[in-house]
Amino acid sequence: MGEVYRGRDTRLGREVAIKVLLPQAVGDLERRRRFETEARAAGALNHPNIVAVYDVGDADGSPYIVSELVEGESLRDILGRGPVPLKRLLDLAAQIADGLAAAHQAGIVHRDIKPENILVAAGGRAKILDFGLAKPHPVSVAGSELTTQTEAGVILGTFAYMSPEQARGETVDFRTDQFSFGLLMHEMATGQRVFHRAGAMETLAALLQEEVPPLARVDSKVPEPLSWVVERCLAKEADQRYGATTDLYFDLRSLRDRPAGDTPVPKFTPVATDAEAERAPAWSPDGRALAYLREVNGVMQVFTRSLTSNAAAQITQSPVNCSQPFWSPDASRIYYVAAEKCGPWAPREASRKS
Repeated sequence: MGEVYRGRDTRLGREVAIKVLLPQAVGDLERRRRFETEARAAGALNHPNIVAVYDVGDADGSPYIVSELVEGESLRDILGRGPVPLKRLLDLAAQIADGLAAAHQAGIVHRDIKPENILVAAGGRAKILDFGLAKPHPVSVAGSELTTQTEAGVILGTFAYMSPEQARGETVDFRTDQFSFGLLMHEMATGQRVFHRAGAMETLAALLQEEVPPLARVDSKVPEPLSWVVERCLAKEADQRYGATTDLYFDLRSLRDRPAGDTPVPKFTPVATDAEAERAPAWSPDGRALAYLREVNGVMQVFTRSLTSNAAAQITQSPVNCSQPFWSPDASRIYYVAAEKCGPWAPREASRKS
C-alpha cells in the first residue's frame, strides 16, 4: 500500500521510518481505510515487540505514518538462510508471541502474520509491524466490551499464512493469528513453507485439506514440547488452539528459558552389557555405580559396575538365587535377598568391591 522512507525527527533528534500511501492508492477508499486502520491499531499499542507509531498525518492529500526505525532485517531475510537454530527460534518465537498477546489483550487481531511482517533488530529484538488488516475482536478491555469483528465473506491476508477460517471468509478472532504464528514457527524450524504451492488456489486447497506434519517427525532434533505448541497453534478448529495468547507466550517463554545456557551434548555410557541375562538394576546413592543381578552357572549373583570402569565385579558367591539388590545410604554396602533351601527369605549384606 505504501513506500517507506528513512527520515529524521529534528525536534527529538532521532531517526524514524515514514510510511507514505502510494499516489495511485490515495484515491482508493479501501486502501486508504486500511492505511488509517494500521495507524490506529499500531498507535493504540505500546509494547517492545510491536513497532511503535510516533505520529500520523496528511501532507497535501497523502496520508503518512511516522514510526520507529528498526535497524535490522526481516524474518523473511533470516529464513532465506535456512532453518533458525533452536535457541534463536525459541527467543524470537517468545518475543513475537508476547507482542501478539499484547495486541490481543487490547482487542486487536493482526490477520496478516508472516515473515515479511516481523522485523528483527540488530540486537535480536523482534518487532511486529503492518497492522493494515487489523480488526478489533470481542474482548474485555478495562471493563468495556469491544464487539466489532472481522466481516464474514471477505478473504483478506496472505494465502500461505492464513488460518482455515480466514481462508473460508468466516468471522475470525485472535486465534487466527495463532494459526499463522504456528506456520511461522514451523517454517523457522524446518526452513520450508508449510502450505506454499504453485498457485493461490492450490495453496488454499492445501491449507483447508492437508494436515501439517508434526515438527518432531520432520526433524528429530526439535524438542517434543515445541512440537506440541506448534501442533496446538495449527489445529484446524479454532477452539482447539490456545484460549488466550498469553498462555501461548508463557509456554514458549518457559521453553526458551530452559535452554538459556549452553546445553551440553549428552554423553551415553553403556553399563551392564554382559551377554548373560541381567536384571534388577539399582543405582548407588552417589550415582557412581550400578548394582545388578547376573546369572552365573544357573544362579543369580549380585554384580556391580562403576561408571569409570568397563569391568564388572561379582559381589556374591551365593549357592542360591539372589534378588532385589539395594544400597546403604552411604553407598558403602549392598543388601540383597536370598532364600535358603529350607528357610524363609532373608536380607543379606555384601561388601562392595571397588
